[in-house]
Formats: sequence, structure tokens, C-alpha cells
Amino acid sequence: MVFDDLCRITDRPFLPRDIKTELAGRQKGLCNLCGDALVEEVDHRIPRSCHGSDTIDNFAYLCSTCHAEKTKADHQRMNVEDHNAYMSRFNEETWAGFVMARKPTQVVCNLHKALPNLPCMEVDVISCRLSGIIEANTEPIPIFSPLDEFESPQEGKIADYSWVDLGKVRSPLANYIWDGPRWYSAAELKYMLSYGICTWRHILLAFNATAHRPAGDLASKLKKMRAVWADVGASVQAQVWAGAKAKKKDVKQLLPKTALLSLLGAWGRVKNYRYSTCTTSNPDDVPWSGEVTSSPSPFSEKTETGYIFQDFTWKQEVLNLGCYLPLNLIGRSQERIRVATALMIVRRCTKLSYVLSIQVDAIYIQPPKKDFK
Repeated sequence: MVFDDLCRITDRPFLPRDIKTELAGRQKGLCNLCGDALVEEVDHRIPRSCHGSDTIDNFAYLCSTCHAEKTKADHQRMNVEDHNAYMSRFNEETWAGFVMARKPTQVVCNLHKALPNLPCMEVDVISCRLSGIIEANTEPIPIFSPLDEFESPQEGKIADYSWVDLGKVRSPLANYIWDGPRWYSAAELKYMLSYGICTWRHILLAFNATAHRPAGDLASKLKKMRAVWADVGASVQAQVWAGAKAKKKDVKQLLPKTALLSLLGAWGRVKNYRYSTCTTSNPDDVPWSGEVTSSPSPFSEKTETGYIFQDFTWKQEVLNLGCYLPLNLIGRSQERIRVATALMIVRRCTKLSYVLSIQVDAIYIQPPKKDFK
């Protein structure tokens, strides 16, 4: 996958002698865990599998015994070193409480009927989620690890995600950014605090990630992918893929948009499956007791009772508590912020009662002629 290749974690760095000397001096030549004077190995305090940094503040000198025990304990908890630096992993509690929690609502609603003989206006955010990640987001990208836990919020400190509950609100449209109690991103929370939609007392829980990556780093990778897809859009194969749409839309824009929005959608997937196939003449050879589908093997001989060899395929759910959901939530959060901002502009220029409908990232309004500017 292109995104995985662009985000692959680099090899472990070479540690020069001066860093080792400084590290040994900080610890006075003693093991950081047991205090033994025989220190031989450098360990990551926060494992690289949890996206711990390769800096001296994350290094610790350990004796070989303590290093082996800590590594074993880390593997038992994480059991993986991800090839993609943006993969987040959770423990069972945070998976159930964060990953499986309710996501931002996609609003599709009709509020009022249009009046005859009065023009309507459409306010649409182009490629809202994709543009939100590439252009609008300035918050560091949170990358969670199994060591991260839910915490009590601290007033004045905005977490990566905060559980906010306002209770009942008078006007859901005027407070559009809030769509019920759920986890809100740092960008959403800053918006709500800035416009007085919520206060610190409405924040009930905080969830911070172990590691972060710059917002521009993810944006640059998506821009590279968009440029590649734009080049592919000029090919004959892209024209064939677009079919009848090629007559109405520019394929060089349609293909990158479709590909990247599909990637954003895949980031929101929280269930992963592994498909396995076994070719045999005896169903008892299939090492799976669940549901199995079968089809004749290519070029298999056929007898009176059927084909001799069959391809047996079965599906298994991968239970690794890892996903890219935080990346998907950035797009969803920015989408909601953009629409909330548009509604706020409408509210300042005219009345919210003139809003006819909201279609995810588009608003349709019918203001009176004196406000139609």
C-alpha cells in the first residue's frame, strides 16, 4: 500500500559514543532499574512499538538481565512493532471506550420548505474531509499505544480527545459543533471553548496519546499521493475507469478525490479480517470449523460426482486492537468545524430559520432579498 510505504518507520538509529557517555553519566554508571553497576545495553523507556522517540530522554542504560525482562514484558503488552508510524494501538479498555464509542454525526436533514419565487443559496465545502486534513488541521497527529489510559481532565490543558457532555441545549443548530456526549478532538474543543459553547466543567474525561507527529507530515504524504493519482488520471486507463463520468468531470481531479476519500474511509474501519484458502479434495483437510465457502479449483478434473479439487475459503477476524481511526476522526472533526463555522456566518448575516437543509458538508439557505448578498 502506498500510504504504508510512505509512513514506514525508519531503522533503529546508530548511537554515537557521546550519547552513550552522557547517558551513563546521568545514571552514574548504574542500571536504571536494579542499580547494578554492570550496565551494557541501551533501552527505550517508551518502546518504539509505542512510537517512543529516538532521543536521549527516551533512552536508559540497563543491565542485560533487566533489559531482557523489560523487553519481554513490552512484547507481552504490545507484541508488535508497526511498520506504519501512524498505526494506533489500544488496550481492551480504551478500545471499548474510545474506538467503539460513538463517532461524529453525519447530518442529513431537511429543516424548512423552500418558498416559491425566492432564490436559494448553496454553501458547500469542497472535499471537506480531505481538505480538512491537508489544509485546515494544525493539531499534532495523536498516535495511541496500549499504555495510554483515560484520565481526569485538567482545567487549562486540552487533551488529544476529551469527553464532553453539555446536557440539553436550546438550539442544536446554533450549537452545531456539539452533537451529543462523545469524544471531541482538541480542535473541536478549542472551537467550543472559544465560542462559549462549553466550559471546562463540561469536560468529564481526557485521553492523551503517547506519541504525536506533525500535522504537516501527514498532509505532505497525502499531497504526494494526490499528485501521483492526478498523473494517473491523464492515462487512458483512467478514462476507461471513469466511463460516462469522463464526459462530465475532469478525470485528473475525480480520480485523486475518489482514491483519497476511499483511503480516509478505510482509516475508519475498526474490524479487520484475514482470508485464507486451502486447495484439497477432502473438506476434512480444512483447518477451520466456522463458515467455509468453496469453488472448483482451476483446471481441476471433473467426475460424475463433481470436481476433484476444490478451493475452500474462510474468513477470520483479526483481533489486534490496532487501527487508523484517529486519522479518520481528523477529517470528521474538521468537516463538522467547517459546517459549524458556515452556520455561524449565516447566523451573523441573517437568521438560522432561513436554513432549508444540511447535507453533510453542504448548507442550503433561502434568505430574504435584503439579506441575499
